[in-house]
Amino acid sequence: MSKNVIFYFTGTGNSLKVAKDVAHVLGDCNVVSMPLVYTTHDEYNLFADVERIGFIYPVYGGPPNFVKKFVSELTLPKGKNIYYFVVVTCGIFKWKSISIIKDTLIEKGINLNAGFSIKMIANAIGLYNIADNVEKILKKAQVKINFVSEKIKSKKNNMIFDFDPLIALHDKFAKSLPTMDTNYNVSENCMGCKICSQVCPVKNIEIIHNKPVFKHTCEQCMACIHLCPSKAINYGNKTQNKKRYINPDITIKEIINGNNNVQEY
Repeated sequence: MSKNVIFYFTGTGNSLKVAKDVAHVLGDCNVVSMPLVYTTHDEYNLFADVERIGFIYPVYGGPPNFVKKFVSELTLPKGKNIYYFVVVTCGIFKWKSISIIKDTLIEKGINLNAGFSIKMIANAIGLYNIADNVEKILKKAQVKINFVSEKIKSKKNNMIFDFDPLIALHDKFAKSLPTMDTNYNVSENCMGCKICSQVCPVKNIEIIHNKPVFKHTCEQCMACIHLCPSKAINYGNKTQNKKRYINPDITIKEIINGNNNVQEY
């Protein structure tokens, strides 16, 4: 099996982009969607002779609820020579998105060796618009991705400290995410293509009578809103005229395939 394993969680491709780039630098690496392992309850014998195990995910005021649950329930090896790392993708702040997973690993008797954050494109268009300077932001992010990849390859340790002035509100916010899909609506532009249900990382969408129905286990990744080819899914009346986003180096097909297969690099 591969010497390196990266578990990722992605909505519109930023974290998958980072996972792929890190994997290319490391080589001999399995890149695995967290929902794939969680759904199948099959760890694919990923940890035989493993040297590095990483978790790459976006920031939603902290780590997605799914990510914390995934890490807490995954059976992980505790070899002293295994290098554990986290990389988070964020729009502005990383909040306590690394420390929360660090603490989750400590509860499992595992030390997190390093944590990194990379500013990319924020996609929460229910709150704000997609940045106008996407290309500039991603160009700067690529420099950081390359830097982080080399640090991981060299197994560099770092001090992990997140500052979150709103930590007292985090749990309340995190608990509110699953049912925020009650604000979603589907217009007559829906073509019944089922892409929304295929890209949803937590299988929150069921297609009934050729239309998406939301099941209130949402993570607010907004993949369904951004990746709908007809812009038929919206958040209340806030997103109808806003620009959509997918990481330009990632395709919808890759996101769907990643939710169903282990990728090897």
